[in-house]
Amino acid sequence: MKIIIPNFLRWYPILSLTLTIAFLGICTILYEYFKVEDNTVVSLSAIHHLGEEYRVNNFYIDKRISGEIMEGGEGGGLICCITIPKIWTPNLMVEIRWEVNRIIQTSDFIKKAEMEGIYRARVPIESYTEADHLWVHFFPHGRVRVVVSRFGPHAELHPIEWDDMQATRKATTGSISKELFTPEEIAEFRHEDSLNRKKYGDWR
Repeated sequence: MKIIIPNFLRWYPILSLTLTIAFLGICTILYEYFKVEDNTVVSLSAIHHLGEEYRVNNFYIDKRISGEIMEGGEGGGLICCITIPKIWTPNLMVEIRWEVNRIIQTSDFIKKAEMEGIYRARVPIESYTEADHLWVHFFPHGRVRVVVSRFGPHAELHPIEWDDMQATRKATTGSISKELFTPEEIAEFRHEDSLNRKKYGDWR
């Protein structure tokens, strides 16, 4: 006995497979269109609480991003850029190296810089709810904190109050170093710079 199979049933497996493939393709496109990257790029600034007679002559974040802070504590400028996670997680760290100079006023009104110390530390980025401007705070005795906030250092909602004498308690103490970078690290930087020039050209 011959069983007659309707045409729509014969085409059903093919149609089902075609629709499944199309559905997966649409899902992939929607995911690529709407997906959110884990990290975001933010600007950063640095300030110090060392006093009028000190400056942070050089500081580096993760060996690459650099700046300086003049006497008085504020400054460091607006430095671009650093990548941080959009969502804070524990154990989020950056490496900071910095050089502190004491400014000495001579009798003939000439300022001289006397190196007070070179420090380095792995510093936790303190908890934040919104990935925004990154702030590095330098304190006396080689201590440092890193916070994230869209509010400036004098704002009430900034994580560290400007005149808070207890703010240093949460700071990380850096280890004293003889130099900001070892000869081996400098050689590595020069090698990487040479490779980049060959790849991208010398922009200078």
